[in-house]
Amino acid sequence: NIDKLIVNTIRRVGHERDMQDIETLRSHIAMRGDNIARAQLQEHEVSKNRFKRIIISLSSIAAILTILFSLNIYNDYRQMDKAFSTYYTPLEYDSNLFSRGMETIPSELTIALEEYAQGHYSIALQKFKNIQDLNENYIIYKAICLIELNNISDAITLLNELVADGESTEYHQDANWYLAIAYLKNHEKNEALKILREIEQNDSAYSIKAKELIKELQ
Repeated sequence: NIDKLIVNTIRRVGHERDMQDIETLRSHIAMRGDNIARAQLQEHEVSKNRFKRIIISLSSIAAILTILFSLNIYNDYRQMDKAFSTYYTPLEYDSNLFSRGMETIPSELTIALEEYAQGHYSIALQKFKNIQDLNENYIIYKAICLIELNNISDAITLLNELVADGESTEYHQDANWYLAIAYLKNHEKNEALKILREIEQNDSAYSIKAKELIKELQ
């Protein structure tokens, strides 16, 4: 195509005798093409390097954001762990429970509560599990055993069931408080705050503690 273009051009201007210069012209065009190609290659390299710099910059920004996000989560977790350590104590065993709510006390329950009172939570939990239709007044102690044994998910499920039974249950306030505490232990801050605000607004034995804990978490 280049040869044809050169020949046609030479013929149009009437310089047939200059046909011998085709090779010279071809070389000139080839050289010009090399220069253009070289310039295009350089431009491509510049664009590629610019693209690399952009990618590196974006990667750096993403890495920084990831670090900041991780630090924020880490600080939140530390805050919740500290709050849990400060505000959590296992529910004290009420020895008067036997005198109300049940006409007969299963021996398994007696043993479970004795083990609970002595802080033998693993044994107590196993005893509680062996009791069918455990009276709701004793379920709170089973939930505390689960918290002590770091089985937080099961504790949350059990405490939610107690809370759902309403204020008619004897340990409704305790169940609410320990549910909030269990959410803290499970690093579910929003859930914990939601329950703590409900406790604060109600005339509860835990209202003052809830108010203090909310301030620490905010």
